Amino acid sequence: HTFHYIHIIFAVSGSMVMFYRYAQRLVLGIVIGTLSASFFCTLSDVLLPYLAGIMLGKAMDLHICFFTDFTSVVPFLIIGALNGLVMFYIKDFKTEANSLNLHFFHTFVSAVASIFYSIGHGFADYHSYLGIFFLLMLGAVVLPCTLADVVVPIIIARMVNKK
Repeated sequence: HTFHYIHIIFAVSGSMVMFYRYAQRLVLGIVIGTLSASFFCTLSDVLLPYLAGIMLGKAMDLHICFFTDFTSVVPFLIIGALNGLVMFYIKDFKTEANSLNLHFFHTFVSAVASIFYSIGHGFADYHSYLGIFFLLMLGAVVLPCTLADVVVPIIIARMVNKK
């Protein structure tokens, strides 16, 4: 749980910072950051590791914190949004280097969360499947985190700017 919650903070902040680089819409940035993190963190940390275990024949437990522990998730969404707001108001955080740094840490924390979820919910003998497990976890992390931090915020920012 710990890394999943930390992942939420980085995901909200990363999405907001990228959105703010392209569109200066404060409230919309908060909405995009929290919705994007809620969806993509669940996908990356829970659903894709769960499916990876199932694909490899493991009896996995499905535990979605967003539904079962929502009151535990909300504070981390708020902390991530507050962090994103601080970054919005501090000019230096809108640089490309800081966006990349935030994305790196977001992806790293997501990788740890995904691996720990897999191990903790039914895939304790992952070492027997290390190669394929690594590839599945790579896909479970890189795609959702890139969509959350880069693709979705930029697409929405461009749509907002065209209006």
